[in-house]
Amino acid sequence: ANVVGYRHFNASLLPTTPRGPASATGLTSGGYVVNYGSSFIMATEHTPAGPRARALLTYGNSSDPASPHYRDQLERFADGALRPVLFTEADIAADPALEIEEIESR
Repeated sequence: ANVVGYRHFNASLLPTTPRGPASATGLTSGGYVVNYGSSFIMATEHTPAGPRARALLTYGNSSDPASPHYRDQLERFADGALRPVLFTEADIAADPALEIEEIESR
């Protein structure tokens, strides 16, 4: 899960992020102020043919520095190269990077 939110506790030496008055949902006059959580970015366009989206997790998909996925998306983020998000079964099946792993329950 890519949870983001606002925390009053400051876990760094950086100055606290100003928030201002917020409603019960966290919405402020300047939008949602986020100072905590995963750095997931997604841009979505709703078209007559269905949604089109691009996304990435700005650093990588692992918290283990020894993993090849620890920072594998950082360069893509720096280049502004978001990856496509596939929605339809046909698009997913046509993805050359698709891997299927079957798991049996006992």
